[in-house]
Amino acid sequence: MNRYDLEQLQVTWLDSFLVAQQAWPERKGNRGHGLKSLASDLGIEFQHHDALEDARAVAHIMLKACHEVGTDIQGWLQRLAHRRLPSSSGPTRSLRGDGDIAGPLSGEVAVFTGHLSISQSEAADLAQRAGCAVTNSVSRKVTMLVVGTQNKAVLKGYEKSRKHRDAEKLKEEGASIQILSENDFRELMQLDSGEH
Repeated sequence: MNRYDLEQLQVTWLDSFLVAQQAWPERKGNRGHGLKSLASDLGIEFQHHDALEDARAVAHIMLKACHEVGTDIQGWLQRLAHRRLPSSSGPTRSLRGDGDIAGPLSGEVAVFTGHLSISQSEAADLAQRAGCAVTNSVSRKVTMLVVGTQNKAVLKGYEKSRKHRDAEKLKEEGASIQILSENDFRELMQLDSGEH
């Protein structure tokens, strides 16, 4: 999407590996939670490393995990909503989530970019408790971009991240989006939590 300058898809991500870890914790250190061994042990036949087959196997695993724990996909999303996500230096994981509708910033939509002094997942938790929805990509729905320290090695010659540039472009086009430093964000969170 970034390579061809296309608008990011607005999707909700659920990590099936984290689901498997919670549905079958006894597998840790045993045969593990990898797709091939988990599918085999659950009686799911598929051709490994074929994208469609892998997706089908994961779908069957998710259905079995729902049955195992007695919940549905929405239940898993809620159950895993506050798990610590890997840092931004690791694989990209979703920070998406809805905010507390009773929070003082209900209706705001936040996106994070760059390295923060706390993990992006912790920052997302703070924002959600204050009422912000959190998403991974900049769009016209976003009302606040929180900018941390940028890693020049991943900026591909730019001074600012893709999210930062997209936010500035939307702002120029009239979108109502604030671009905040991490300090601004922290102050906003303290004011909205009643701390001074």
